[in-house]
Amino acid sequence: MNSLVAPSFTCYTRNSDIESLAVFPDKPDHTVSRASAKKPSFTTDQAAAHITRGGYKFHDRNDDKKTIISYNFAGGFTPQQKERALLALQSWADLANITFKEGAAGADGSITIKDIPDYGGGWALLPNKHFYNVSANIGTANADGTPPLGSYFLLTTVHELGHAIGLEHPGGYNGGGSYDSNADYAEDTRARSVMSYWSERNQPGHDFNSRMPAAPMIDDIAAIQRVYGVNTKTRNTNTTYGFNSNTDRDFYSLKDGTEKPIFSVWDGGGIDTLDFSGFAQNQTINLNTEAFSDIGGLKGNVSVAKGVVVENAIGGSGKDTLVGNQVANRLKGGGGADELLGGGGGDTFIYDRASDSTPESPDLIKDFTSGSDKIDVSGALKSAGIKALTFGALTGRPGDAVLSFDHNTGEGSLAIDFSGNGKADLYVKSKGEIKRGDVLEQGGKPDDPNPDPKPDPKPDPKPRNTDTTYGFNSNSGDPATSLTSSSDKPRFTVKDAEGIDTLDFSGFNQNQIIDLHSGSASDVGGTKANVSIDASSIIENAIGGAGNDLLIGNHVSNRLKGGGGSDKLWGGGGADTFVYEQISDSTPEAPDLLMDFISGTDKIDVSKLMSAAGIRKLDFVSVLTGKAGQAVLNYDSQFDTASLAIDLKGDGKVDLLVKSIGEIKAGDVLVSDGVDPKPDPKPDPKPDPKPDPKPDPKPDPKPDPKPDPKPDPKPDPKPDPKPDPKPDPKPDPKPDPRREEKDDTIYGFNSNTGKPHMTLTSAADKPDFTVHDKSGNDTFDFSGFTQSQVISLNGGTHSSVGGLKDNVFITEKTVIENAIGGGGDDRMSGNEADNILIGGAGADNLTGGGGWNTFKYNAASDSTRERADLLMDFTTGKDKIDLSQMSKSAGVDLNFVDKYTGKAGDTIIKFNTVTGRYLLAVDLTGGGKTEFLIKSTRIISPEDVIGLALKPDTYL
Repeated sequence: MNSLVAPSFTCYTRNSDIESLAVFPDKPDHTVSRASAKKPSFTTDQAAAHITRGGYKFHDRNDDKKTIISYNFAGGFTPQQKERALLALQSWADLANITFKEGAAGADGSITIKDIPDYGGGWALLPNKHFYNVSANIGTANADGTPPLGSYFLLTTVHELGHAIGLEHPGGYNGGGSYDSNADYAEDTRARSVMSYWSERNQPGHDFNSRMPAAPMIDDIAAIQRVYGVNTKTRNTNTTYGFNSNTDRDFYSLKDGTEKPIFSVWDGGGIDTLDFSGFAQNQTINLNTEAFSDIGGLKGNVSVAKGVVVENAIGGSGKDTLVGNQVANRLKGGGGADELLGGGGGDTFIYDRASDSTPESPDLIKDFTSGSDKIDVSGALKSAGIKALTFGALTGRPGDAVLSFDHNTGEGSLAIDFSGNGKADLYVKSKGEIKRGDVLEQGGKPDDPNPDPKPDPKPDPKPRNTDTTYGFNSNSGDPATSLTSSSDKPRFTVKDAEGIDTLDFSGFNQNQIIDLHSGSASDVGGTKANVSIDASSIIENAIGGAGNDLLIGNHVSNRLKGGGGSDKLWGGGGADTFVYEQISDSTPEAPDLLMDFISGTDKIDVSKLMSAAGIRKLDFVSVLTGKAGQAVLNYDSQFDTASLAIDLKGDGKVDLLVKSIGEIKAGDVLVSDGVDPKPDPKPDPKPDPKPDPKPDPKPDPKPDPKPDPKPDPKPDPKPDPKPDPKPDPKPDPKPDPRREEKDDTIYGFNSNTGKPHMTLTSAADKPDFTVHDKSGNDTFDFSGFTQSQVISLNGGTHSSVGGLKDNVFITEKTVIENAIGGGGDDRMSGNEADNILIGGAGADNLTGGGGWNTFKYNAASDSTRERADLLMDFTTGKDKIDLSQMSKSAGVDLNFVDKYTGKAGDTIIKFNTVTGRYLLAVDLTGGGKTEFLIKSTRIISPEDVIGLALKPDTYL
């Protein structure tokens, strides 16, 4: 009998020349046993030895110290199925020193990957020194043309290719059997090996909810490395697994909270992170080598392979447990009452928002060691616009912090007041004392004695009283804030309390990020975070350069000029103007995109462009016919995308093309024929989530208003017209220094204040009042008005309601929790509390702010397909969309579906790749069309929606 063996799985066949294991179909068993306690337990190394017990492998036949395997496809795989097979091959090559090349000549062996159209399982031949041309046969009978992660086809593919490169089953079974009878050891399950037949639920602590792995698991990694050696070149730089992944492997990557990861991390080095921030379930994230984590609602579904060190972990919005390892870890629990165990090393615990650890749901650091471990609150401070903490007591000043420690119990705490209400907003508990030096305020890492790596060498200490330009064409008089060459390397901070001011970086060719928010840092001239704005300052305007720039406005009325390149421009709050002075500013080949254009409020200024072309007015037409000055406006209501195209030469071709998210109308375009290119001198201000707005209005009956800033006697160095100087804050005519109410209070319509000037009864009323109220659960109700309104719940801000400007004011320390809009296109902004925002009818723009917010809809008319609301900062797993009353008033039950079925109440959630927005759409009548629609800039998960019934298998 010939000694050559062509091993294969399930049964033996014999002929006169070769004894071989003929590959019959692998059919893993899905039943669950509790016999694991009776079986021996194998370590990872023991399991790896068992899976490779036969010594099967491809040998280096040409002695070139490399193992190169040729592969080819046979049969009727779809292109997507072939792609999955290639990814499976790559998943093995990532682990060990084996390379796969299609149709390679002179290879050490070959694998023919065959499709079995009438079968759902698979079989394969194993290689040895003499038998090196093998096959992997994969059933496609029940496979999707585009197989999804978690499907049986992906498990079959990686399993059979594992056979083809030398791995056996963990036990002596082939094509049948059971865990009780055939598993040699307790860990022979899919929790640890894709080569196993047996469900992960046979092993306590694991449940994949009927999903299958798509890549090698922890014992497979050790096994294949035992055969071919360890591949240390794979992901040997800083790598993130999960959300925000940079692995280029879909089984290591997550995009939304509905996905269910199943993987074991193999990593060659670098500073690495497990990021599970997008999940709302309670999770356990364990960074220790060979440890398992419970992620996204599954059990024991993520592991760290032997020999791998992962440094950092990020939790979601649930009550998570994060466990560090022996190195210095950075642990961020996210929302919820998390428990964090640093382990060995000098660990850093990260808090980016006050909501990450509140007095109601505080985190517990279970092993804090003062002097070694750190608590990093720099992100939360930046979000609140606070530069430094003041340790001592909570006195009602933003940034106050208190440290406590009980020597008897060994328990400590850190409390920080971000809002200035004399109460803790961030509250962290600890086992072990926290000292002042353990709290990082400026983003330093544990081994960095100077946590602010880029201090501003020359901050401008004096507020300015004139319109000032910083950067190119500067009139600041300060060389540090003045640029003259594209080779300049700016690094400065702007501190400017007055005037209409501009950041001008028009002389640079690099792609830039210019952010006008107070306390922000911009990337300009090819350098990161090198120009910042002081937290107390407001800069109104920005000018980009020749690159593909990102310009970000703030809460006031901004003038944004992207310059050359394909720029993206965010106006933010306020009435913003987007300026175009040259054809090259936005061409058909490289058009700008306005990210949040609001028709009737925002403007596009082409006046300089028109003047240079000698054209007085635009002629809006449906098609360009070859006449200079013709313009075409297009709008797609389904995707809320629009464009403005202008022919300036009269050749029937588009010279200037500007795209937008949000409709553009003819009246939004400013030209030179008598239309004032300046924005409304009394712009509609928007709330800034950061404190200390400029100027700070006070509820004093006799405020001391600041005079209008004097014009700069020097000519403006830029031809870009600027808006008139900001008006003085309007003093409230009826300030009330006392708290208005002690109970839950409604101001406006349906008022219970008992005060006529705060009570509205008619749409013709003209409210004008100030609210000072720090207790109770309070509400602004402006539901009786039909005008478009600006309603801000932030302390120290004005709202513009009932057709008036800045007519309702909230004092700085007042907290109003809820707001109700009217029939217009309202803009509503919450604060750091848990807000309920009801936009009412119209296309409303809703920003929740901090806290756990609820966006409530009472009627189908509150957000229609034609006039849909836009949620600006929805946070899945934290915020809610309440459709219960809308569903009741419409007389339908809402059911989550993948696509419309013709049943009233069908609800779908989709991502629009064109606009980059998430859509929550409802068919209320069963006609198969959207009648109720909500848009969001961030992901919405079905579990975020109150009043929506989920299918039992929604998250499987």
